[in-house]
Amino acid sequence: MGFRSPIARHGHGVVVIDEQIYVIGGAAEAGLKATLGQLDRLQLETKSAN
Repeated sequence: MGFRSPIARHGHGVVVIDEQIYVIGGAAEAGLKATLGQLDRLQLETKSAN
């Protein structure tokens, strides 16, 4: 399993609820510059253990 965030970020937060990954905030540059009010939701794809 692999994925990339739709935009590059520095210092963001991530929360997982059920099979959804929520990537919250962050900045386009390090050092509290160009902070983002962005929220992305990524869907996990799971495979059966069969």
